[in-house]
Amino acid sequence: MQEIDTSKLQMDFNPDYTMLTKIHNNLYLSPEQMEILENYNIDYRKCKDIHELLYLIESMMADIDEDDLINLADMLAERDYYENYNK
Repeated sequence: MQEIDTSKLQMDFNPDYTMLTKIHNNLYLSPEQMEILENYNIDYRKCKDIHELLYLIESMMADIDEDDLINLADMLAERDYYENYNK
């Protein structure tokens, strides 16, 4: 088995980048999520809640098939499910 040289790998972990922050009353996003949304010109500040944001993302995904946007939509949908639906 070949040994992997990890000396060239540099991984920075910044918990603040993934920490959720309050956008307004019912919408929380991390700086990482906000950056992805801004890259696709999705104005999350106008969304009243996660449902409206998911609608905007899904509308955008009809024209764009990008993994980061798909992953973000999946993550937000899962968080919405666990936070807002009775199990």
